[in-house]
Amino acid sequence: MYIKIKGIFIRVILLVQLAVLLLGYGFLGYYLRFLFRESRFLDCLLLLSISLAATWAIAFNLGGLIAIAATALIAFLYGGLVPSAIATGAASAFLVFCLWGDDYEEPDRKDENLNKLDWLVTIITIAFAAIFALLLVDSAPTVWISYLLAGGVAGAAATVGLQTKSVNLSRWKTVVLLLVLAVVGLAIGGIFDSFWFSVSFRRFS
Repeated sequence: MYIKIKGIFIRVILLVQLAVLLLGYGFLGYYLRFLFRESRFLDCLLLLSISLAATWAIAFNLGGLIAIAATALIAFLYGGLVPSAIATGAASAFLVFCLWGDDYEEPDRKDENLNKLDWLVTIITIAFAAIFALLLVDSAPTVWISYLLAGGVAGAAATVGLQTKSVNLSRWKTVVLLLVLAVVGLAIGGIFDSFWFSVSFRRFS
């Protein structure tokens, strides 16, 4: 399904992917503000670094399936079989819609062996999805929507690079798009945490 925006036809699934990633980065912004408030500056710096590096790595479409598997494993360890199935289902939904899309093309890779850059972006993609899932489900291990969002972010990270081709975005334009989305999401999450903390402080002071 497509919608037309300023004369450009965009698949709805791409907008859904971007919305899910925006929610994911919103949570990371919320968590980063928490780390900063607790004076855990090194943890804050590391999480911010992997969050921003992921905007570059995700555009390469490598490591997505392993990232989904890692997310499903984390969900299983925290919640059991049902939460793991929820996370896997959310991620698989993106795979089904994207890989069965009529505009999907198999990437042309002359060399089947991964080079150093490929390994780097693969590791970053997997680390981003796994760390996000770990932080999210650890914060709310009994809330099923946590597992849904964790799986959704992993699925979106695995497939969003494929969908940007439907609007003829180059890899680096995709990186810029994801970077802007990440900065906006982190800012929204940080502002929300500041507001929530301020309201809570006034209520209990």
